Amino acid sequence: MKNKKLLILIIPIYALLIISLIVPVGGYKMDLPGNIQPISKEIEFEDLESSGEFYSIYIISSKPTLFQMLIGYLDYRVDVYKETTYTSSAASFYRGAILEDLSFQYAIINAYLKAAEVDNTITIDYTLNSYIITYSLNDKLKVGTRFTHLDGEHISSFTDEELLNYFKDNDTITLTTLDVEDTVTDIEITKTDGKFWIIYDKYYVINDSNPKYQTHYHKDSKVGPSGGLLQTLEIYATITKRKFNKVISGTGTMEADGSVGRIGGVKQKIFTANKRVDIFFVPEGDYEEALEAYNKIKNPTFELVKVSDFNEALEKLLS
Repeated sequence: MKNKKLLILIIPIYALLIISLIVPVGGYKMDLPGNIQPISKEIEFEDLESSGEFYSIYIISSKPTLFQMLIGYLDYRVDVYKETTYTSSAASFYRGAILEDLSFQYAIINAYLKAAEVDNTITIDYTLNSYIITYSLNDKLKVGTRFTHLDGEHISSFTDEELLNYFKDNDTITLTTLDVEDTVTDIEITKTDGKFWIIYDKYYVINDSNPKYQTHYHKDSKVGPSGGLLQTLEIYATITKRKFNKVISGTGTMEADGSVGRIGGVKQKIFTANKRVDIFFVPEGDYEEALEAYNKIKNPTFELVKVSDFNEALEKLLS
């Protein structure tokens, strides 16, 4: 009888232990240090050998079990947090894929334009095709929708500032939109609480370039724009045939104007970089968080460099 009572007591405890080890906790995610991978796998150029010196860096993001959550809370290299609409797996992956496409557009354009300053045989022809919605809490506009006109006026009629002011000064706007199949639809949007609740970015079409290139970044399972700066540096180094004799990594989005934007997971990326790279670029807006993590590493093996744009990072390598 005693053994039976003991068994009745132990079985639920054992079951709870198994659940805590193997069943993910709903509504939570966990970010951990990851690894680096060569940018050269993501893009290749006609008759040119990749520089092979630039590496993107990624973190591991997963749904934690209860046991993993407890360990994560005790490990300063790990972040555990509640999921939101934009960190849930499906929404995050789709938005990340769009931002990765934009990242490569901006990287290619900025790298080619800069390289053309030192080699006039390097050329690129590109067109502003539309603006694309990259964030939306507006019921009428989905992430990934593009627009070409505002109240009948083509986007080419607006400077960046004029476009921003148009959204600011009007309470209702009719956008001529394109879906993924380029179907044209006019959508009227109206401000709620004084805002349209969207973020949009430039969407280019690259018509031609010399040298020609082919991208392969869609072939892996990782998405997002955080490799934008390193992609731009790799492209520039390859088409200008520059060698720096270093393992170079970093993080930060590449914006259309060449500026480097903030990213997530910077703490985990700093810990990932140690013992793998020689120099690590970080956006100005993420520098304080990066430096805090960097200072927790005993005898770091790399130099941490704060940058605000592509030119600043390139100047550091050329100096």
